Amino acid sequence: MVYNINGYYNTLLKMLEEAIEKDFMSPSNRDLFVVLEDMEEIFHYLDTYHKVKEQNYRNL
Repeated sequence: MVYNINGYYNTLLKMLEEAIEKDFMSPSNRDLFVVLEDMEEIFHYLDTYHKVKEQNYRNL
């Protein structure tokens, strides 16, 4: 979870998007994090979060 308060992480997020565009990172990596911008969103996300099934990344 990235708490992007006042756009603090905008530059980092832009860099990650560029890495995807230039094939340095898989688009599926976007699913590894969620970007939230206020505390209400964070609390809602935590209250409704469902753990996803773990994958074995050694076989990728």
